[in-house]
Amino acid sequence: MKDNVYKVNDELIFRETEFGWVAGGRLQENKNNNNLSCYLLKDDNSVEDTLKLFFELESLAVKDDPYYHEEDQAMNIFKETIQFNNERYVVELPFRKNWK
Repeated sequence: MKDNVYKVNDELIFRETEFGWVAGGRLQENKNNNNLSCYLLKDDNSVEDTLKLFFELESLAVKDDPYYHEEDQAMNIFKETIQFNNERYVVELPFRKNWK
């Protein structure tokens, strides 16, 4: 928890947490009412930001990762050139084939 606390009165406080501000305190008991209530107030990001984040997350599996291709190319060079000579393994260095 963070140290930021805002005291409204003797019965109501607001405390800042890692998840945002939380209201807490005592409520006057109403003996004639058997209902329990819980309230949540959430300050959302703009709809535009939320949609942008949604589509970024949706496209994660579709994005082309250039490092993946380099690692894949290096692994192919390793598999194609590995040899065992005089009790030692020998492989080509994984230099890039096409410089851009």
